[in-house]
Amino acid sequence: MPDLNKIGMDFMKNQRWNEAIPCFQKSLSQDPRQSGTWSMLGQCHRFCNEIDKSIEALENATSLNDKEPGFFLALGISYQLAERFDESLQSLKTATKLDPYYDTAYNSIGLTYRKMGDYRNALSYYDFAIQNYLVKCSRTLKSSYAERVIKFFDIGEITKRFLDLAINDHLKIHKLTVADVKHPGINWRNDNPENIGGYYWLDPEQLTGETQSESSEHKRFYTPNFFNTLKLHLASDVFYWNALKNMSTAFHLLGDEKREKEHWDEAIVY
Repeated sequence: MPDLNKIGMDFMKNQRWNEAIPCFQKSLSQDPRQSGTWSMLGQCHRFCNEIDKSIEALENATSLNDKEPGFFLALGISYQLAERFDESLQSLKTATKLDPYYDTAYNSIGLTYRKMGDYRNALSYYDFAIQNYLVKCSRTLKSSYAERVIKFFDIGEITKRFLDLAINDHLKIHKLTVADVKHPGINWRNDNPENIGGYYWLDPEQLTGETQSESSEHKRFYTPNFFNTLKLHLASDVFYWNALKNMSTAFHLLGDEKREKEHWDEAIVY
């Protein structure tokens, strides 16, 4: 017996939404308790611009499994497309409660507020989307930082601001002054303290995952390679560029030409 869900997913990977739909429908006729299948069916209907059918399928998915943030994200997007904005916000905010770092959901909340004409709330959620996106990137990339220490590479002033908010709050990275760096208890790996600027990991245990013995010297690692690696990652992912562009659009709608241009110029870099 063929695996109808697998066949449908293969069609989805090739954006053959109309061919995926009957596969999922037949699978659900055999077992209607498959929340993931309802979700995939709903997304296929959305891509086919069958929004009411999409909502119906995704409501079934969330009723069967109310712990999956992706289901609520998809449902919120379909509500948004149907201009059912209050329901969209409720569903999207449920997604962020289930996953507090769900950058895509925060971005979608921003889009919903923008469509409602609430540009200031839109900006707030775009901003939060970027913060959480950078936290996610940082956690993905940090395992390689300890060994490689190279010169600081400029990543753009707006990105630095987001890193100030996101990393300091969530990953305990700290921007040090020269006075901090000169502290005699800190080993800075052959760098001249007068020339050091940027971000630093506070604790090698957090960086490497290795438990430090009580007798070991406490070291704080200077890791400017973080910026190089992060910049390459951002350049390969359309989400960050799109989020900056969304912020630029919101500033335009608010009549703030200076910040509109700043965010647009930085989006172009990525």
